[in-house]
Amino acid sequence: MKQIRECKYSAFVSYANDDNTAWYRWVSKFTRELEQVLGGRARVKNVPPPFFGDDTPAVAGRLSTTLETAVAASFAMIIVVHDNYAQSDWCLKELDYFRSRFGDSGFLERLYIVAMSESAMQAVKQKDTWQQLCPNEDQVWLHFYQQGRRDEPVNIYQGMEDGKGVLSNEFLKPFDQLVSDLAAKITRSANAAAARPEVVAGRAPLPVRPFLPLAGLSTTSVATSPATPLGGVLLGVATSELADSVVALRARLADAGQRVEVLSRDALFGGFPEFDAAGLLVLPFNDGQPLLPYEPGGHLAVQSREWLKRGKLPGSLVWLDMCDVAAAQSAVAEQAGFIAALAPKAVLPAALVARLVDEKQPHAATDADTDDTDDTDTQAVRIYIESNQNERLLWKPLGEQIKKKWDKLVAGQQIAPPLFVRPRGLPIDEIDRHPPLDDADGVVLFWGKKEPRSQIDKVENRLRGRDVAPCIVAYLMPPQPDPKQPIVSWAWDVLRFNAAVDQDIDVSPDDTSELDAFLQKILERSSKKRARAVPAARPGV
Repeated sequence: MKQIRECKYSAFVSYANDDNTAWYRWVSKFTRELEQVLGGRARVKNVPPPFFGDDTPAVAGRLSTTLETAVAASFAMIIVVHDNYAQSDWCLKELDYFRSRFGDSGFLERLYIVAMSESAMQAVKQKDTWQQLCPNEDQVWLHFYQQGRRDEPVNIYQGMEDGKGVLSNEFLKPFDQLVSDLAAKITRSANAAAARPEVVAGRAPLPVRPFLPLAGLSTTSVATSPATPLGGVLLGVATSELADSVVALRARLADAGQRVEVLSRDALFGGFPEFDAAGLLVLPFNDGQPLLPYEPGGHLAVQSREWLKRGKLPGSLVWLDMCDVAAAQSAVAEQAGFIAALAPKAVLPAALVARLVDEKQPHAATDADTDDTDDTDTQAVRIYIESNQNERLLWKPLGEQIKKKWDKLVAGQQIAPPLFVRPRGLPIDEIDRHPPLDDADGVVLFWGKKEPRSQIDKVENRLRGRDVAPCIVAYLMPPQPDPKQPIVSWAWDVLRFNAAVDQDIDVSPDDTSELDAFLQKILERSSKKRARAVPAARPGV
């Protein structure tokens, strides 16, 4: 098989012209998106573009010289299947020629099949020519059709941003799977060629820059690490909306004399050689949709898995909670469950800085040095607010209103250090997989488009012990679904909230005192928890 440096095209896109025109140039848009991202994913300079031709079949019934040359000069082949492809034997000639040039190994390794329609996919599978070419069904079909309308392709774009199309979640999942696999093969091919200078002039990979050791990291390390990291700090790949916060964090640590590296998105496809020299991996996250969302956790799961596969201690992996940064695109249910599970073991940026910077100066050992309590974490009052498929984003504006009420409640009180509210989304659809809510200081459920008794039962099953957090139900107004439906009271207080405008949700004036009482309970409970966490004074001190 050819190496990428010997190829004129990264992939030959085989399709039926009528399928492209019938579905609003779907194949054209697919190919354009592939060309835009493939080079960056592969981390290889000058990756050739895909071949997207509009040649018409020759009358003689054989491939034109142009198409034969293009297939032979391509690194891979991508077949895009819909009804017109299924009804024609012409495109199968391209597939047959591809196999004749690349052999069985190339046929299995470098062929990708994109299904725009389930019925068309099944029709192609039944063709005699297809069964002769693919007798063992070893080829993997990538499902690009809608789950509700399985004979229609998924929408490639969900909207526009800065004049560019924003890829839809339904398209992104199989597309990322294809791109990641093809990019990895291109990377391996380029590296193999670079290792043989007599074949292709290449350049050896740049050596990984050594990290300076972390100065003075306490033996009680970040995120309950059992030992002090011996290498440096690595800030992992993050989504675009976190970029500024990650850069600011790196600058804060660098100003204090630490050597900290930040991974770019390209690292996801380069084998993570940077991990070898690092002693601490910090993975920032918020409530946004992860990159590479074809598995739960996306880019977060990929990095954590690769880190631990290198024999790194679990405690040297730090989950950094940046949920205060608004998500550009909210995580879908499967991803939201993964993110919610990170909350109990995550630290805030201030806590990370406190460990790596504020405590870096040597000091005499005291009993407090072995205390696992993080002062910054104990200042956070965590209020979990429901997120579900109908009210997925309402927790954010409600959380902002609760923060304002909290600040008003504690204003003028002598609380040192001050307590601050940190709202967290609670994906109720994934509650059975959510860790116990041991760190919850308060819980808010929505009574919007469903009766909340079953939801209360689910949450109460995650609240353990006798001293459970105060809980309320937010009854959304205008009432849903029946304005005349009475408000039933359980052990949880039901408070009315005006939600005519999603981003301006606030408590009804008649229930303001009840919300104040809810926050007062949280304040009293949090103060008691803080008092219990303070170690007793040692004799003679």
